[in-house]
Amino acid sequence: MGQNLSWKGGRGSGVRRVKEFNLALLGKWCWRLLQETNGLWFRVLASKYEIRDGHVDCGGSTTSNWWKVITSIRSGSEASEGRCFGENTVRRISDGERTLFCKDSWMDGILLKVHFSRLFYLYLDKYRSVADMCRLRWGFHGDGWLWRRRLFAWEEELWGECCAALTNVFLQVDTHDENEWLPDPDASYSVSGAYQILTHLTLIELYPHCEFVWNKLVPLKVSTFARRFMHNGLPTKYNLFERGCLRTDFILCSVGCTAVEDVHHLFLNCLDFGVVWHNVISWLGVPCVLPDNVLALASQFSGRMFFANLLGVVFKKYG
Repeated sequence: MGQNLSWKGGRGSGVRRVKEFNLALLGKWCWRLLQETNGLWFRVLASKYEIRDGHVDCGGSTTSNWWKVITSIRSGSEASEGRCFGENTVRRISDGERTLFCKDSWMDGILLKVHFSRLFYLYLDKYRSVADMCRLRWGFHGDGWLWRRRLFAWEEELWGECCAALTNVFLQVDTHDENEWLPDPDASYSVSGAYQILTHLTLIELYPHCEFVWNKLVPLKVSTFARRFMHNGLPTKYNLFERGCLRTDFILCSVGCTAVEDVHHLFLNCLDFGVVWHNVISWLGVPCVLPDNVLALASQFSGRMFFANLLGVVFKKYG
């Protein structure tokens, strides 16, 4: 850190990109709170904001701006650069005592509550540890599974897929679970290492559809919505649940679908709302097959220059 802050020719510090450096510094706080669960600062923050899902909660409307930024970096919602921390931190399982089965990313980077969101909605004990789940048997029809009702046939298929993914997981009772910083597994998180990662991210990696979104022919309100749409910044039920605004039994689609209302389902996969895209494509007279996720949709549209120009004309006339 001293090298980064050294004076360069008497004209300033060696930090060329202050935003990335600040994110790297705040990421150190995220790492300390993951590692030092018995430390002073963890206990202070836990007493102020309480514990939720094994972590210090993000708090409510009176939360300090400092803590809001740290929790956004921890959850990966601090713009694209802020995802660096979550994408490069994994939970390595040993005894499984300190890791939540559903809510921690421990199985090859998979978050079970997201990958099997339907099962997570129906599962009763969402705060059970990996060790407890293993002791109660997590195989198909094992005692570790507690459902709020009998599963439908297609839900049992999902259950079978989840159990199949757990067949190769073995716990080691003589060691504890640890967090690993992927860029340097032999050491741990460092400010300089995180800063190097952030500064080496290219503009295309951070904002792959920047030119497509901020088109001079498109009204600002439309561009703003498109950016929030592609960066998962819209107030869908799942996003509100992630921020502690909704309970788990209120995150299904508003029109009665059995799927979780995230941005991909709401705008593309829902049988009621998703049909809007098909009507728009039909109205424009452009034959195409729509993808099932937001970024693929943006890539499909931005790859057609004539289609982008057509949208510009439409927005200019009707926006």
